[in-house]
Amino acid sequence: MSILASMTSGINAAATSGNSDSSTDSSATNTTNSTTYNPLDVSDEVSKITNQNSLAMRSAKALGNQAAASRGMQNSTLGAEAAQRAMLDAALPMAQQNVSQAHNTKMQEDSVRANTVGAYLDAAKELQTSFFDAYKEIQASEIDAGQKSAAIADLYNKQQQQLNAMKSMYQNLATTESDWSNFADLIS
Repeated sequence: MSILASMTSGINAAATSGNSDSSTDSSATNTTNSTTYNPLDVSDEVSKITNQNSLAMRSAKALGNQAAASRGMQNSTLGAEAAQRAMLDAALPMAQQNVSQAHNTKMQEDSVRANTVGAYLDAAKELQTSFFDAYKEIQASEIDAGQKSAAIADLYNKQQQQLNAMKSMYQNLATTESDWSNFADLIS
């Protein structure tokens, strides 16, 4: 059995037994379905890199074949495994770097999303605070009950329009998920 094939079968066995790496993204984890690619999984990235016919892989394979030939094993299974080991040794640092970069990018995107949602919540809190301040002023005023009710209804309608406009603005930003602002209205 070749090194790459044994590595892949070992990874698949670990994934199906539930011993998969906890640092992988659960939404794209490669379990028994070998067609799912997870850019945050080093084994998936190694497989991707070693399956390419890139210059780096051809060079690593040639070096492995040369090392095997220098020992007189170029046509043996040990020679083939030496070539595969050289390819794996060349691919692993590239895969680790790619996964690290993908992880850092994902963390930055998540941070921007969290900051955007935080800005929305701050703006909604400010809107609610100003609504209650205006509500208190209307209640404390010397106008009759009918005018107070009309003023509060008008204030409520304006507040709802502002909240809907704010939801629409934040929901249409590229830095947010499409469904994050579908939580309950702040004032029922």
